[in-house]
Amino acid sequence: MRKVGYLVFVFVVTVILTMLVVALLINIFNRKQEAKLTYFKLVDIQENEPDSAIWGKNFPREYEGLMKTMKTSELVYYSTYGRYGGSEAFSRLDKYPELKRLFAGYPFSVQYTEDRGHANALADMLSSKRLGDKKPGSCMAVKAVISRSYSKL
Repeated sequence: MRKVGYLVFVFVVTVILTMLVVALLINIFNRKQEAKLTYFKLVDIQENEPDSAIWGKNFPREYEGLMKTMKTSELVYYSTYGRYGGSEAFSRLDKYPELKRLFAGYPFSVQYTEDRGHANALADMLSSKRLGDKKPGSCMAVKAVISRSYSKL
């Protein structure tokens, strides 16, 4: 009788341990599947969607950062124009007149404005005096999220 009780005990413990190992393996598998997702999908987005607000629904931190590049704030100013320049398109040639001579003969002697965020990148490229009347496609491809649409221009 003792032998039967011992075998039942070993069987129950084995079943419980097996269930715990299976639960652990299922948990590991689920975590690996979750790790493959780089974001939590709230809305379906078409491949060529140009509206940043729609992308912002699935990528709220990135959208918030994009929106920050559109605003200036006295709080972020590190020096006269700010540590990272903010979103104001101030002229470095006005701030440092010696750059005109340093860049003589180069397009930067015509216009050299502070870098601004991605929200302003396309507008800055289109309004650049450094390019003259020509708008090179290489700049357009880098600065535009919908460059295929601009290829017809």
